[in-house]
Amino acid sequence: MSIPENPLELPEDEQIKYLDGIKGYRNMVMPFEFILRLKKPWEFAGFVECIRSVWTQTDYAGLHATDPNWYEFGRYQTGILEPYLLQNFDNFLRMGKERKRVLKDDQTLTPVCYFTETPKGDGTFRDGWGGYDRQLRTDLMIPVEGGLFDHWGQYIMVDLVEGSRPFDLDCNPKLIEAIKNKAKLVGKQELTDEEWKEEFAESMRTLKEKDEAVDRYWEEQKVLWAKENEEN
Repeated sequence: MSIPENPLELPEDEQIKYLDGIKGYRNMVMPFEFILRLKKPWEFAGFVECIRSVWTQTDYAGLHATDPNWYEFGRYQTGILEPYLLQNFDNFLRMGKERKRVLKDDQTLTPVCYFTETPKGDGTFRDGWGGYDRQLRTDLMIPVEGGLFDHWGQYIMVDLVEGSRPFDLDCNPKLIEAIKNKAKLVGKQELTDEEWKEEFAESMRTLKEKDEAVDRYWEEQKVLWAKENEEN
């Protein structure tokens, strides 16, 4: 079965999952400006040749501490991935042995993306440190939900081969508005003030447990790395 270009044409269960993926703070639909599509439809294999590197960023606070104006001065725009691109990205990031996979079994790739056509600034904008926007940034960022580092904030970072232009930005206002309106009606509903307070309180109760789990993970990784170094 082919994957529809329009997320509103997905089967009901898949559609709700997709639309819930574009919700953020308090389950509100995130503002987005375009649908990211491949210039050559249905040719994900060809698009892979445009990827220079894929890596993860799992420290949301660090992202802003090292580059407080990453969005504005990176000239990022917020969009959503077309269903075909989302599904193939998901499959691609789960390839390989478990430890080497970019996306783990308990993680979910969201449809939301941040894209810039000028990953290296041209020096015309002043940044927050008094300098100019010449810092090299990643071309495409996709938030990830779930997994051990979910409370840190986590992103898939995609660097493209310089000069490659694999994407079209579909800015159809009627389609974008229809997607936003449908997302408000189905799946996770926007939280009331009281519901948000309860959810926040619960997250604070589990924060220590999450941090302790992260500490255990890094200790386990140190043992594995040491073992691999001995074997090599």
